[in-house]
Amino acid sequence: HFVYLSEIFSSKHFKQSAMPLPIALGMSEKDLHLIDLTTEAHLSIQADDSTYRRKLQQLVLLSLLYKHSTETLKIVWIGKEDDCPPAMLQVIAPYAFSTATDTEEILQSLVDENQKRSENALISPYIVVFINEADKHFLLLNALKDSQAQGIYLVGISEVFERKSITIKQLFDYRLLFNNLLWVHEEGAVGYE
Repeated sequence: HFVYLSEIFSSKHFKQSAMPLPIALGMSEKDLHLIDLTTEAHLSIQADDSTYRRKLQQLVLLSLLYKHSTETLKIVWIGKEDDCPPAMLQVIAPYAFSTATDTEEILQSLVDENQKRSENALISPYIVVFINEADKHFLLLNALKDSQAQGIYLVGISEVFERKSITIKQLFDYRLLFNNLLWVHEEGAVGYE
């Protein structure tokens, strides 16, 4: 049976979840499957089809938006304009951490914010960074490697696994930064590792 997002987000289990940043992975007849982004290392989204990658990214984003207000959550979206539907960009605009549009400038402001939070023992509001082509920004992203302790979480999408030639170092670096994977199985089910 198909499960609609409205069923997931209106479920008692999701609404009453004590998880600070719950991500809904799906629903069976008996249970809602959630993970908490605050208890995870940074998350990587993988799928062979770009449509599935976008859908997983939107599932993570919508899970967060249903649970938080603009005071408790800030969103950073790094990617090409066609990576996110215009309607979704309008929805997340009030949650924006920054109005900057240059990727390097945005990442540097996040590194600065991470440093400030570290020095002042701050963790709120939560900042979730959705970054497409994450493998192209390793230098600045590595500076955010331990940013979860300051309430800054990375959700990366990379084409590193789709390239015909990938070095072991590229793969290793990517997996060090993004320890957890979210992907779509061939039969369309969501997987988490």
